[in-house]
Amino acid sequence: MLQDAERAVVRRVAVAHIRRAEQWRAFAPTPYRLVLALHAAGLPGATACRAAADYTGDFSVYPAADTAVRDAVTRLLSAPQLPSPEDALTERWDDWTRGRSARHALTLFTLTAGAEPPLQEAAQSSRP
Repeated sequence: MLQDAERAVVRRVAVAHIRRAEQWRAFAPTPYRLVLALHAAGLPGATACRAAADYTGDFSVYPAADTAVRDAVTRLLSAPQLPSPEDALTERWDDWTRGRSARHALTLFTLTAGAEPPLQEAAQSSRP
């Protein structure tokens, strides 16, 4: 259930979307502009990044330090050595991905693969 403060943010963003939907649709090829517009409408920075990634399909703006990314990396690596604090993971993510398309691909693949059970686990659960 949403708290009053969260409800107010959702309401502000909904009103902003109604007023600026055409303008925001034009941001699809440039998700960074949509992040800025969502942030200006009241969404916190990381939330604006996640929303822009979902809306545009461009995961280059998805926050690398997001819990979903960290959990996916942990799930994919047998002995994860994730840097802490979260800023350190963002720096490492930037080192691994040079350019927007590489960052998009690594983030999307990590989120997708991390959401699936490991192959061995999936194979065992599908046996009769």
